[in-house]
Amino acid sequence: MDSASAYSFSPVARLRDADWPVLASSGLHAPSNGLSKAHPLRHLQVIGAVVLSVLSPKFHELEKSRVNPMYVSKLSLVLVVAVMVGACATKPAPDFGGRWKHVNHFDEAPTEIPLYTSYTYQATQMDGTLKTMLERWAADSNMQLSYNLPSDYTLITPVSNISTTSVQQAATELSAVYAAQGISVSVSANKLLVQPVPVSSGAKL
Repeated sequence: MDSASAYSFSPVARLRDADWPVLASSGLHAPSNGLSKAHPLRHLQVIGAVVLSVLSPKFHELEKSRVNPMYVSKLSLVLVVAVMVGACATKPAPDFGGRWKHVNHFDEAPTEIPLYTSYTYQATQMDGTLKTMLERWAADSNMQLSYNLPSDYTLITPVSNISTTSVQQAATELSAVYAAQGISVSVSANKLLVQPVPVSSGAKL
């Protein structure tokens, strides 16, 4: 018997009856007519693993014994095919449950979606001071700020109540909040004006 026939074998045929209960946990069974079709992808994975486990030792033995190079090439090709079969065996797509929504479904009544929203003049936690807040208001509204005070002032609690889309109203409310400090905020054309004003005796703290 030559070297090629000495190592001829069938990987699946070499599986003993006692081996199938172990492989059954992976979804592979051995009915009378061959492999079942319950889990074809899992079968490919198991068969690939079996072929690899059987061919790898034989391949190393053939290399050591220096048998026919042509047979070694054929065995290498079988080994590569087994690796590719195991790599290509993927799990089936999951069966998503739940209710599906029709693609071409439209509402019976229209819903308004504003394309442009009015700017709201209000204070944020990041402002911190009067000048910083007014600079943000002017930048967001494409206005200019004319700040004619020698000092800046921290924002106080009443400023948080200002929330309006009218820059005129925001300036009026801001002037009322800082009236005791002699601060006037007004709007002139496209400019926010901040300037000092005399403090009345009733407005002093």
